[in-house]
Amino acid sequence: YNKVPIYKQTPCTKNFRVKVCRNGDISRFVWCMSCSMETILVYATAKFPMSPMFRRLFEINGREIFKSEDVIRGMEYCVSAGENFISPLRAIR
Repeated sequence: YNKVPIYKQTPCTKNFRVKVCRNGDISRFVWCMSCSMETILVYATAKFPMSPMFRRLFEINGREIFKSEDVIRGMEYCVSAGENFISPLRAIR
């Protein structure tokens, strides 16, 4: 069992695409290329017209993302300017 310690592992640097919608609104979305949470928030702020600066990232089921390591390729995320998660699926039911 010869595993590399976490502090010696190189972080993910390859960008991948994720689908990002605004908090509570799944009808409008943008695609963001990134491997870090911070970059996704910056790109989403730039791509959504008339939007405030996004500061929080949630999975589509409501779990908040705190670390870039938790961002997974191909997943859908919701961005928020600071408010709590609002389910985008609530309006569909």
